Order: sequence, then C-alpha cells, then structure tokens
Amino acid sequence: MPEQIPQEARYELTLVSFPDHAAIIRACELIYHSKDKNLVASLSSTPYVIGRSFSKQELMQLHENFKSEKIGHRFLAKPPHQDLVEYDPNAKVVSESKQDLSINKSSKKFPIKIIFISLACLIALSLVVFLLGKIDITPIFSFQSNPKISNPKDNKTSTSSEVEMGSSSPSSAETASAKSTYDAKLEDLMNKVEYRRRDQVSWGDADLGLLLHNRDALRTFAQSSALIRYRGGSAVRLKENTLLTVGESSRSSDDSLTRELNLENGSIHTRLAAVKTPQEIKIKTSQGVLEIKSSAGLKDNTNVETSFNGKKLKIAVASGSVNFKYKGKVAKEVHLQSHQQITSTKSGVTKPQVYHPSLTLYFPKQRARIDVKENLDNAIQFKWEPLFKGVTYQWSIATDSKMQNILLKKETQDSSLSLAYLDIGSLYWQVKATLDGVLYVSPIQQIYVQKHNN
Repeated sequence: MPEQIPQEARYELTLVSFPDHAAIIRACELIYHSKDKNLVASLSSTPYVIGRSFSKQELMQLHENFKSEKIGHRFLAKPPHQDLVEYDPNAKVVSESKQDLSINKSSKKFPIKIIFISLACLIALSLVVFLLGKIDITPIFSFQSNPKISNPKDNKTSTSSEVEMGSSSPSSAETASAKSTYDAKLEDLMNKVEYRRRDQVSWGDADLGLLLHNRDALRTFAQSSALIRYRGGSAVRLKENTLLTVGESSRSSDDSLTRELNLENGSIHTRLAAVKTPQEIKIKTSQGVLEIKSSAGLKDNTNVETSFNGKKLKIAVASGSVNFKYKGKVAKEVHLQSHQQITSTKSGVTKPQVYHPSLTLYFPKQRARIDVKENLDNAIQFKWEPLFKGVTYQWSIATDSKMQNILLKKETQDSSLSLAYLDIGSLYWQVKATLDGVLYVSPIQQIYVQKHNN
C-alpha cells in the first residue's frame, strides 16, 4: 500500500528545462513574483535547485502552471517522506506523483471489488431478514420503564466545551511561545523590503521587529537594505536586490549553535559575533556551502561578504576565517583568512586573492549632474550602503580625483546626509568607515554641480 503523504510534507524543486526565454521569466514570476533580471539569469542556468522548500498546496499549483508553460521540473519530498512529482515536456508520458500512480493502478481493480462486496452484502441481508421473521424481536426494541437519559443541558455544556477546546484562536500562551521560538528578527531596514512566510506564496511589506522563522523569506529592492539579527548578537545585512531564505537553527551535543541561510540571489554581509559559546552560520547556494564558525573564547567578530547571481559566487573575508565547500564538477574545500576573496562558478574555484573591504555609493550616481539654486536652501542628498548600527561614517568631498584638496568633511552614524549648498563645478566624494577594526573605503565618484536655470 503506498505511503500517504501528509499535508505538512515539504518538497524541493529543481527546474530542469525551459522551452524559451519567456518561460524563464514566467517561472520567475510564479516562484518569486518578480521579473528581476538577476533572478531570471539565475533560473536560466539549469538544472537549478530552488533554495526554499514548498508545501503540498504550492506543489499542486506550480506543477499545473509549469506544465502549461512546458517547463521541465521535479518536486522531491524531503525526508522522511518519499514522493516524486516531475514533468518532462519531451517525454511521451508525463510522470506524476508515485503516490498518485499507485492509486491509479489500484483504481483499475476497483469496479470488480465493488461487485463482489455488493453480492456478499445482498446475501447477508437476505439471511438477516429470514432470521428476523422467525424470532420475536419486540423485547429488544421495547423501552425500560425508567430509562437513564442524560440531561439535555449537560449535553449542551459538553458540546460547548468541545468547541471551546477546538477553537483555532491562539491563546496568549501560544503567542508568547511563538515569539520565544523565532530564528531571527528584522532590526533595521531602508526603502523597500518585503517578506514571505514559509506557507504562503504572496509577499508583504516588512516592518521593523518582524520575527522570522525557518523557511521564511526576505527580499530587498534597488537602493534598499535590511538587517536581521539572531539571538547572541550575530547579524546579516541584506544589500540591495537580494533574496534570502532563513534556514534551520540547531544546537549540537556540545551546546554549539548552527544557523542556516539560503542565498538565492544578491549580496549579504554576515557578522558572526564573538561569544563564549561556539556558533556557526552556514550560507547555502547552488555553488556550495559557506561555513562561518567561531570557536569558544574567540575575541574578534568575523565579517564576510557574499554575493551570488546564480552563475557566479563571490566570497570575501574582511575579518576572521571561513571554510567554503564547493560542490561543482570536482568537489573541494577552500579555507579563507582575513582580507582574502575567491570566485566560484560551475567550472571551478579561483585561488584566494587579496580583498580590500569597500562600501557602495548609492546616490548621486557617478558623473551625475546636480542643479543648485543660488541664495536658496537646497537639499542635496548623499546616500551609501549601510554597515551595522553604531558605525561612524566619514563623508568627504573634494575638488580632485585623489581626494587631496578637501572642501568639506562630515561624520555621521546614518548612511545618508543632506547639504544645503555645494560649490559650482566638478567635485568628487567618498565615504569611509571602520567596523571591528577593519577599514571600509568606497570608490571615489565624480559629480557635476551647476546653477539651476529658471
């Protein structure tokens, strides 16, 4: 008899083939509700394993949609369940769930079983009717003079009690329990950030204080960022255009704590806090698994930059050390120290190279033209990539590309500042910051300041 797969079973999805580029975009919409070009590029590299798992309901919806688009795919149930749902547009027969196939086979025998069961029931019923005609059954159905009938009020109370016990509204204790079991918390965000619960398909706007659990997803858009923090102090900063899924948190026998993340697309900055208890953060991608560990008694935080676009994975260590387990054609393990970086693709992994930590400047863009009005207050905005709370940024602007003739310097703990006026002409600006003893330096960008013409 085939295994009955429960509704709570989770499935891993692998995209195998696409008939054309339009189908890739459609798949991106169905899975991520987005047409982001980086996500589309990621899916085009088949076979592509989606980082998050799917519920049975999501499987049914996506399976039918993929079939209509002629998208080859495979859903495989996660242990301990055994179930496979796949579709190959080039095959003559579409392969469905093994469980469904077993049911279909047994259904062919179903009409014959019904005939035999019906005949047996008819014979038994005839025999009972014959025997009842020979036996006096009046005593059996006669009522006693003093029957014991339960009080209708008692029955009503019992029913009410059962309904109350089966109520779906969460109690305050359940709510408190849910809050105490979260994996990560959204501590900071800038501009547009969205989240998706593990059992949902649609996305919603994220707010500060959002509690994230296993298989919940978070994504940022252009010039946006988000910071999630784990208990114990470790944190992950999502940079712009990033999609990340929160993974499992587990504690081993030696009390060390391991947290998992699935980086689908984009860039993140992971900061593993130095604490007394050993802990580890695993960042999973289709290229391999990045392991960031802290041993007991470690005094300094570990800072790692990770970026992934589906085809290329970049890992850069600003402080501390990490291990990367590559799972390409030839599996290998790479160890990285402070100020080292590597690039991983399907063809292999580069040798460690020197890494200089940097910051991304958001606005104004390189060679942007800025209009200013004389004798009037202006609001000239400068924005850059944030690091973590408590970091002080040194912003400066100069008249030369080597930043030697400085016109103005400012310090701030915000990742933006506003000026009322700037000198007319060609100017250059840059931002620096120090995090955990490591200096982060942005590139130097040029802007053109000109008078506003009425």
